[in-house]
Amino acid sequence: MEGLDIKSKEEVSKFAIELGEQLKIETEEFASKFATDGTDAASLDASSYTLNRKFTEMIRLIKPLSMLQEKGIVRVQEIDDNTDKALFNILPQQSFTWTAVDTRGSEKFSLAAGSGSYQSYTAPSYVDVQPYTYSNTLRIHDNIRLVNPMRLAEIMSQVVEEKKYAKEANAYTTLGTIGNYTSSVSAKKAGGYASVGTITSAAVLTISDVVAAIKDLKTDGNRKIKPNVVLVATEQFYDLQTSSELAPGQTSSAYYKLARFDENGRLFSIDNCEIVESQMMPQITTGYFVSVGGHYAYVGQKGLIAGQAVDSKRDKVETWRDPKTHATEITTDVNYATGILYGKAMRLIACADN
Repeated sequence: MEGLDIKSKEEVSKFAIELGEQLKIETEEFASKFATDGTDAASLDASSYTLNRKFTEMIRLIKPLSMLQEKGIVRVQEIDDNTDKALFNILPQQSFTWTAVDTRGSEKFSLAAGSGSYQSYTAPSYVDVQPYTYSNTLRIHDNIRLVNPMRLAEIMSQVVEEKKYAKEANAYTTLGTIGNYTSSVSAKKAGGYASVGTITSAAVLTISDVVAAIKDLKTDGNRKIKPNVVLVATEQFYDLQTSSELAPGQTSSAYYKLARFDENGRLFSIDNCEIVESQMMPQITTGYFVSVGGHYAYVGQKGLIAGQAVDSKRDKVETWRDPKTHATEITTDVNYATGILYGKAMRLIACADN
């Protein structure tokens, strides 16, 4: 259960114990032993009715936060009844025009319709995301069961953990698809914050790249974005962490004053933008990264980056014992999809992995 938070671990153990009790395991002591040490899932109830019901209940109720959701990079929304889409609203910034009404000798008693004095309201924009159901089937052979018994709580925790990882991986795929943005506006290249193109090994992320992206977002267009997060892969995190611009005692870079570190000396923020490291972000080897593999660094404003639609009612787990193949199959269905909410609120910096 290493990939789950404490609350999720406790809930998984609770479900496993409850399942043991419902399968008429006589004592609480044995039920607890069953949940943590004991019986394999294949030999529970012959029809798997109780097992399927409890598994499905568990996967629908236990919803561990992904790192992206916890950090506010991805907004998650449950699908409402009688629809198959989630609707994310993006409220545009209003620029008010103020009119003096009590100027002596030019007092205004009314603002008649059509006079041009009224200001129209900019309507919100909406992004709809339609999730799909994805399925996976595990096959556990009897021989594996006998040699290395599969504990029920372990299987439950693996299902919950993989469900969380699948949704996070889907978010990375959406974030890294350059077609979701206006590349001439949103995409840049590391090592100078230049116009994006095929990168080389020289495209190493620097502090100045991050600061340039932050400034770019703050000053671009009518909608003033307030960037507050930088999402980077582990490779780019250490490019920033070990940068000479942040070396204690250096006198050549003013960026050092914009950086903040935690109690362990790890880079926490730059120019009030939280630095979020991702170990799961997959390397990209196509498009701008065809010559050298790498990742995008994402600079943006929390709440405007991505939205993920989920339909937990479609999540379920079913097990089936196949005597012909001497194995038990565990099929898991999960439902999700991710969409970009406001691409102009982001800057993608193409970085080489060195």
